[in-house]
Amino acid sequence: MGEKNNFALVPRPPGALEKASGRETHPVRHGCGHAGTLIPERVNAETEGWVEKGNSYFDSATRDDNSNSKSDYIEAVKWYRKAAERKHAKAQCFLGICYKSGWGVVEDEGEAVRWYHKAAESGYADAQRYLGDFYRDQEDYVEAVKWYRKAAEQGDFSCQDRKSGSAGMPRTIAY
Repeated sequence: MGEKNNFALVPRPPGALEKASGRETHPVRHGCGHAGTLIPERVNAETEGWVEKGNSYFDSATRDDNSNSKSDYIEAVKWYRKAAERKHAKAQCFLGICYKSGWGVVEDEGEAVRWYHKAAESGYADAQRYLGDFYRDQEDYVEAVKWYRKAAEQGDFSCQDRKSGSAGMPRTIAY
């Protein structure tokens, strides 16, 4: 009882109560909503957790020794969809991949392109590249180059080859 307390009282930093209550907000970049949008930090963390769960199930489904791969793909899609509905670009792109390949859902190229568009419009470079590939395969080279350019501007250098005449693109298409 006679021990000295070594703790000192210090002023509370601004926003500490909001952070402790889970109501803190921050600008969102890359993935969950549009740049500059304020959302609760806990919502962002929750959404990221859903993407990680989706990734875990997806990784499990792709292992050679997995006899439950079909159910793991279905679980991955469930978690990606939850995050995608909150405008998480990576989840939207992965959902597009699942629709394109028929992993955990019925294969549907139109639905894949719809999800790629959502992610690409949020600035997700992988989705922009996939859209470029889709439009190239449709021989809509102008649209393909548009999406390859957007991805390349973000550092996706694999798109440099796609726009310059390799990978099925005619050399006459100007970048």
